[in-house]
Amino acid sequence: MITNTISIIYASSSGNTLFVSEFVAGKLDEQGFTTDLINADIFDPMDLNKMDNVLFATSTWEHGEIHPFFHNTIKRLDQIDLQGRKVAFIGTGDRRYEPILFCGGMEILRKEVLSRGADEILSPLRLDGDPRPNADSTVSKWVDKLLTVLEA
Repeated sequence: MITNTISIIYASSSGNTLFVSEFVAGKLDEQGFTTDLINADIFDPMDLNKMDNVLFATSTWEHGEIHPFFHNTIKRLDQIDLQGRKVAFIGTGDRRYEPILFCGGMEILRKEVLSRGADEILSPLRLDGDPRPNADSTVSKWVDKLLTVLEA
């Protein structure tokens, strides 16, 4: 079943991940997709059972850890059938703090989701520092690739 609804589940502390999530949602909406923007802090992971296309967006917490808003989702993934779910990932971070663990939180979430059978449809978007200056270039290009995959 092809659906034009895309759920964007995000966790943001500084506002960078929220900005990127809203920017991506706006670009998708412009192309006729319906987006559901969902804060991971209030997200019920069981709702993944009703979603076909999911973008997970998260910042990295402390020393390469997953954002705490996604802890509940990770704990409950074993109860969810992710087979056939089309997913993509967005990570925000700052290489100045932990270059080796850059976007480490996104990588933890990605590993957990993919290990349960979800289909990654696009390479992750990794953003370093303030995403606003790169929104019209880097983020838009990633959304264009996402649209190509979704419309195929």
